[in-house]
Amino acid sequence: GEQAVRDCVEFGRAGVDWVLALGGNPDTDFDWSQPQQAQDDDIETVIRAAADADWQVRRLVALQLDFARPELKPIIAMLLNDPAFQVRYEVLAPVARYVARTKDCALLVGAFEDPEPTVVLRAIDLLPEVCAAHEVGIKRLVAWAEELRTPLDPRAWHRPAHALEALARLRVEAASPLLKYGAAHQIWQVRPRTAPAAISLKNESVVRGLTADREPNVRTAALESLVTL
Repeated sequence: GEQAVRDCVEFGRAGVDWVLALGGNPDTDFDWSQPQQAQDDDIETVIRAAADADWQVRRLVALQLDFARPELKPIIAMLLNDPAFQVRYEVLAPVARYVARTKDCALLVGAFEDPEPTVVLRAIDLLPEVCAAHEVGIKRLVAWAEELRTPLDPRAWHRPAHALEALARLRVEAASPLLKYGAAHQIWQVRPRTAPAAISLKNESVVRGLTADREPNVRTAALESLVTL
C-alpha cells in the first residue's frame, strides 16, 4: 500500500547515504528501480502516491510509470505539472516512451515551456524520432539552434547546443547548415555537443576537426563519437 511506497523512499535515502559513505555515485551505483517494482501493479497505490505530499515519493512513482497502461494516463498531466522540478524531470522518460509508441509528441514538446532549464534540456534530449514531423517542436528546436550563429552569453549555451544535437537526429536539412557554427563556437561547452550531432549528420570531417580542439573535453567527446562510426 501507500506506506510501502513511503518505506521505499526511506530505503532510497538510506541507500544514497550508504553509497556516499563508500565514495560512490548514487545516480549510477544505486538501483532506484527495485524498491518501486513491487508496487507497480497496485494501481490505486500508485495514483495516490503520485499526489503524495512528499516530492520524493512522487519522484519514485515517476521513475517507474508505464503510460501504456490506460489506467495510469490520468496522472500524466499531474506529474508533468508537479511543483517539484525533480518529479517533472523524471517523468519525462516514461512520457518519451509513451510518445514513441503513440506519436503524441505534444506531451513532450509541452515540456519545452517548463520554467526549470534542466527539464527543458531533458525534453529536448528525449524527443524521439517519431516527432520529426511535429512542426511545432521542430520550429522551436530550429529557433534555439539558430542562436549558435551569434555569440552567446556564457550562461545561455545549453538550449542551442542541445537543440542542434536533437535536430541532427530529427531534421537533417535544418541541422546541417548550423553544424559549422557549433563546431567553431566561442563557448567551448557547445563544441562537445556538436560532435554527436556531426555523427548523426554523417559529417566525419567535423568530428575529426574537433579531435584537435584546444579543450581536452572537446577532444574526448570527439574521440568518443568517432568510435561510434
